[in-house]
Amino acid sequence: MSGGYEFDIPPGKLRTPNLTPYEETGIGKYTDGELARALRRSVKHDGRVLSPFMPFQDISDDDLTAIISFLRSQPAVKNNVQPVEYSFLGKTILAFSLIKPMEPTATPPKSVAIDSTAEYGGHIANSVANCRGCHSDRDMKTGAFTGKPFAGGLLMVPDKLSKGYAFVTPNLTPDKTTGIMAN
Repeated sequence: MSGGYEFDIPPGKLRTPNLTPYEETGIGKYTDGELARALRRSVKHDGRVLSPFMPFQDISDDDLTAIISFLRSQPAVKNNVQPVEYSFLGKTILAFSLIKPMEPTATPPKSVAIDSTAEYGGHIANSVANCRGCHSDRDMKTGAFTGKPFAGGLLMVPDKLSKGYAFVTPNLTPDKTTGIMAN
């Protein structure tokens, strides 16, 4: 939760922020409203757009409140994360506002009943856990989805976390040939 993980992708070296409530280098200086806007609309506290890696636009109001409450309850960790280093492509994307804030696909629900239905599973997989975000192929320049939802194929390039190995996300669909759930 203290941030600093680096994604070296075409738009630049993007680093995960410190999500602990530390005042100086974490989220402690931000209001709940600013955090909610970041999660639901992909807009930073200063009005700039966030990279669309972990969108939470469609989570329920109760889920949004629970996430912010959880983040606030974590131990504060001082970790000064280095700023993003944009490549020429990244600077061009920012200059021409090619990545826009994201909006919910519909009015987010106040709450979602926890049960064992496909509808609730869809809410978890699409809105809360964001399984679709990694298990759907994406354009790493823009973040746009290019593949079918949950069909896998997103290349995770070698990095420190993967100990130098590349990884392609698996297909989570019940496809008989390529889906890991079909076995």
